[in-house]
Parts: sequence; structure tokens; C-alpha cells
Amino acid sequence: MNGWDWAILIILFFGAYRGYKKGILLEVIALVGFVVAIIGALHFLPQSTIWLSAHFDTESNLLPIGAFILTFIVIVVAFAILGRLLKSIIRLTPIGFADELLGAALGVVKWAFGISLFLAALDWADIEVDLLADSQSYSYLRPFSSAVINQIILWFPAVEEMVKTIDNFFKEKQS
Repeated sequence: MNGWDWAILIILFFGAYRGYKKGILLEVIALVGFVVAIIGALHFLPQSTIWLSAHFDTESNLLPIGAFILTFIVIVVAFAILGRLLKSIIRLTPIGFADELLGAALGVVKWAFGISLFLAALDWADIEVDLLADSQSYSYLRPFSSAVINQIILWFPAVEEMVKTIDNFFKEKQS
């Protein structure tokens, strides 16, 4: 194992620890909250922009961005409060330990996905890193994000267009 592999091992251990501390319930609620916050912020953008413009005397083009961010934060905080409440209830039951173990597993998967996306970005940008040539973890981690994204596309076909847009963006940057 080279330095890269040791760094990955430490990062994945950190992910397991964070996932264990949060538990799977908080991890899932945070993920759902993030998705709902994006959708909700887009859905309520006109109303929140009108509300903000009534409270701030400005005609700035940044007002919709501020409205989006404000709505996004409100929804994320609401989900975080709900998650903490449910976590405190679960902690009192016998399934609390299972919640923590499954949270650790999800934490590892989440961080492995992030590392895999980073490696994919290096590949797309055509950046070669010498440490990766001798890495034992690279061959396992690099295809992980692609496999997950392909599964997401199978479940949610609308995501495919977004992935193509991102891929085209990187291909244009390389040209």
C-alpha cells in the first residue's frame, strides 16, 4: 500500500466514524432533506423572491439567488431538527445500535462515492497523479461512482440528462 491507499483508508475510517455517530436514520434524513431542499427552493423561488423583495429595498439580480439560499437553508434546518428528534427517540430503543452500525456502513459508502467522484474528475480533466499508478485502492474506487450513477439512472431516468450535461461540460473544457 502506498501513501494514497493509506490516505484513503484514513478517509474511509473517518466516514465510518461519522456515520456511526450520526446513525443511518440521520444520514438518510439528511440526504432526503438535501434533495427536498433543492426541489422546494426551486418550487418556492417565485414566492420567496417576492417576499425578500418586500423586505429589502433592492432590485438586484441577486435577489432570486438569496431567496433560493434562504429557502434551501430553512428546509435543511427543518429536516435536521426532525432527524435529531427521531434520533433521540431511536437511541432509547434496542435498534439504536443497529442504527449506528448501518450508519457507519453508509458513511463508508458515502465517502467512497465522494472519493470516486474526485478520481473521475481527475480522469475527465486528464490529470495524472503518480501515486495512483501503484495504488491498490484505485481500481476499486474509480468505477464506484459510475456504477452508483448508472443505478440511479435506472431508478430515475431524468437524472441521465443531467449527467450528460455535466459530462459535456467537462468534455468542452478539455477541448
